[in-house]
Amino acid sequence: RIDLTGDVPRLDVSVRSQKVEVAAVAAMMPALAAYSPGGIVELSATVKGAPGPGSLPDVDGTFELENGTATVPQLPQPVTRASATVKFSETSASVERADFTVGRSAMQLRAEAKSFEPMEAWYRITSSEVHRADFHTPPKPAARPEVLRDLRAEGRLWQEGDVVRHHGTVVSPAGSVANLDYSDLKATIGSTQERVEIESYSVKTLGGTVEGSGVFLPTAQPPAFELSTRVRRVNLAEYFTYKVESIPRFIDGTIDIDIDLAGAGQEWQDVQPTLSGKGGAVVIKGSLLDVNIANELLYGIQQLPLVDAAAINRVRQKNPKLFSGSNTAFQDLRGDFRIENGRIHSSGLVLKSPDYSIFGQGWVSLDRQMNLKTTIVFSAAATKSIANELSVIKYLTNDKGQLELPVTLTGSIMRPRLVPDIDALSRRIQDSAIDAGVEKLTDGVGDQVKDLFQGWRKNSEAKKDTTRTP
Repeated sequence: RIDLTGDVPRLDVSVRSQKVEVAAVAAMMPALAAYSPGGIVELSATVKGAPGPGSLPDVDGTFELENGTATVPQLPQPVTRASATVKFSETSASVERADFTVGRSAMQLRAEAKSFEPMEAWYRITSSEVHRADFHTPPKPAARPEVLRDLRAEGRLWQEGDVVRHHGTVVSPAGSVANLDYSDLKATIGSTQERVEIESYSVKTLGGTVEGSGVFLPTAQPPAFELSTRVRRVNLAEYFTYKVESIPRFIDGTIDIDIDLAGAGQEWQDVQPTLSGKGGAVVIKGSLLDVNIANELLYGIQQLPLVDAAAINRVRQKNPKLFSGSNTAFQDLRGDFRIENGRIHSSGLVLKSPDYSIFGQGWVSLDRQMNLKTTIVFSAAATKSIANELSVIKYLTNDKGQLELPVTLTGSIMRPRLVPDIDALSRRIQDSAIDAGVEKLTDGVGDQVKDLFQGWRKNSEAKKDTTRTP
């Protein structure tokens, strides 16, 4: 019934549809054609009141969908087995039930829009298993299926002026992502159309925890991001065991990292040159694999004057723990770093082991190359054991009686090449030998002879030795 007797028409209309094929409805609505929708819909509604400027009639209705299907261009898998019951009024709507499947991922949705204008709504999505490949096609197949189990996502949307805001949480007790098993995944997210802010996230994996926050700007050109991450007690051996598509395993131990990182781009090859950031890392009770730093140094020492191969072999035989084996064990490896121009730079790298310590600075590139200038300082006990066979070592010790060697580490981080600074070490041997000769030969002789030897010493010291630790 439509009453036209007043200034404003009054409506009292009831609409009841039979079950209708969605495809038939879509044929009359070109905007739906891109989604190739299917299924059965049924509608019932009543409209009562006098619509006019600033006022709406009372609307009360129900929309139902059965066996719905659709192809969504943004998803690699189709939507199937969709069913829903939606109750609506002139100002609000309630999704009492909505179940659908994307690929293999069965989802359940509950939602309510308390107000259309301004927008005020809440939602809850749950699923026993969400397969990441159903929503995003990875650049290459994952080693293992990526699955988020017992997923629960809930949040609210509201309108502030022309901006629609969102705030929600995501929880998954267990699953596997990037070939890594995890537990207790939690994230809190706020967003607008132009900005996604991860207020906090945390997850347990590889025996430790990863947590942090971040910002993503999806509409920037190119899309940009900022991340702050804290890693605690993560087992590197497990990481390299399961992260098979990553770089080869070259280090073991338990790692802590604090890092702030920023970049832009959609694919890794685009992001890599834009990366910048800073942080610090500590690896505890670990090993550098497939390289024995102490043994490599012995090969370098053989190039020094007054050193013969037989003495080197005796050193190895008397110190098997230090020079045998293919790995370098350490107590901790730590350093601060900054990231820029495709390289990770460090000015304070320190590695400590029971027999020696390494102090260095330099860079490691994102394509796994390195160039570090280091000084290796052996303990007093290790120095004494080596000096028992190599008398030249006494000329290479610092004022604490420790063997001190300047060494450059270059090449691949999986198999670095150790290059002792032979020129600096040779000069040090020469200078120390001259000093020893001056003290010995001038003992008890006249001032003229002393002055002669002191002149030799001054000429030797003209070339300043910059390789010793301060």
